[in-house]
Amino acid sequence: MRSLRAALVAALLSVIVAPVAARAGSVSVDQTYKFTGVCVDCAGDGDATLVLKDYTEGNWIDGSNFVSFNYSSNLTTLTITAADLFYISGKVGPIFPGAYDFIIQDTLSHQFYSSGSGYWTVSGNPVVVVLDTGDYSSWDAAAATPLPAALPLLASGLAGLGWLARRKTRRMAKTSTP
Repeated sequence: MRSLRAALVAALLSVIVAPVAARAGSVSVDQTYKFTGVCVDCAGDGDATLVLKDYTEGNWIDGSNFVSFNYSSNLTTLTITAADLFYISGKVGPIFPGAYDFIIQDTLSHQFYSSGSGYWTVSGNPVVVVLDTGDYSSWDAAAATPLPAALPLLASGLAGLGWLARRKTRRMAKTSTP
């Protein structure tokens, strides 16, 4: 009877702790989008990664959504962090893959631009210096990563199992002593 009560308490705790842990971990979820563009002036592809937070696909991106942007090809690289961000505009999704209107510029006038037609460019300082360009591009949502909210839930489940195992060990020790 006691083990049944303990199991019920453990189940009740997991029902209470799980939603609280999920809400605590879902305050800010980073979403990653991958860009691939066929280069006209560089060898191979130009690849980029855009990381946003609290973004709903299809809505306009603004500075509050921006986390980071990284572009690379065999000719150049461009990295823009939140501290370097000067201007951002555009939207990605909700239907992937596809070409989307998107522009980002850092405080030194380095710029990345992709259009809904698939045309794209990477410009240097000043903006008129084109570093890379292409005529076909596609944005794609990156594979989802596990949410941090799962960690407190996992910890509470393991703690509950440990507690039940310890109770069982104690009970067995008490019953085996003469």
